[in-house]
Amino acid sequence: MAVKTVSKSQSQAAPIAAVAEKPAAPAATLPYQQELPVEFAIEREPIAAEEQVAVEASRFEYFSITVHDELFPQALKGEHMPHAIFYHGNPTLLGTPMIAAVTRGKSTMLESCRKLGAMVASKGKSLLVGGCRDEDMYFIAGALESGANVIVALHHGLEEEKIPAELEAWVQQGRVLFVSFSLPNARYTEQQAKERNAVMVALSDYTVAAQVSAKAGSWNLCEQTRAAGKRLFIMNTKDEGNQALIGKPGVTVITYKQ
Repeated sequence: MAVKTVSKSQSQAAPIAAVAEKPAAPAATLPYQQELPVEFAIEREPIAAEEQVAVEASRFEYFSITVHDELFPQALKGEHMPHAIFYHGNPTLLGTPMIAAVTRGKSTMLESCRKLGAMVASKGKSLLVGGCRDEDMYFIAGALESGANVIVALHHGLEEEKIPAELEAWVQQGRVLFVSFSLPNARYTEQQAKERNAVMVALSDYTVAAQVSAKAGSWNLCEQTRAAGKRLFIMNTKDEGNQALIGKPGVTVITYKQ
């Protein structure tokens, strides 16, 4: 397996080698009872972006694997799929079964997102999300608290990402992986977001959606899930996107008390 670094320091060290002697995160008992690093466990509301202590891209190493490497997912070895994956964290998580999760921006069902993250853990799978914005952090918290690993798939390059300190602690334990399918300095474009969504669908067994905005990024991920013949599980909310999807082939309604 050829794993090569593309970090500015050009170090050849394994991305989580320094963590090898650290104890793994404690096994979860019940959701929301596991002790988490920093303030991740006790903050019921997500930390505002301007208050987050972030790890600048220049301070963390990132690496890459190509389609010829052993760790490159088989599901991505096809037409219109990326030929390289840039990552920060434990790349072996790419070989775990995943469930994709999505909700619209400014979601009003954040605790439901948290519980859906815990549900992913109960299925024995890793959580796959499209970023670490405030809404995604609830999916992530629910999954990590309940014992699941997390893969964060970015729609921009790793050099454009700032990783919240509380997530970096989990990266160093091998429980969270950041991946990008764009060049390290690539900025967001709508086309890149759609291509990232296609990769998320290819990697995941199915998708769970809390709230969906019609014609927005959450809608695109849901529609790509259906187009790939994979199941979409969606909450029955009053959102325009949710109501437009409910009743379509391949869509199953899930109910969850907020």
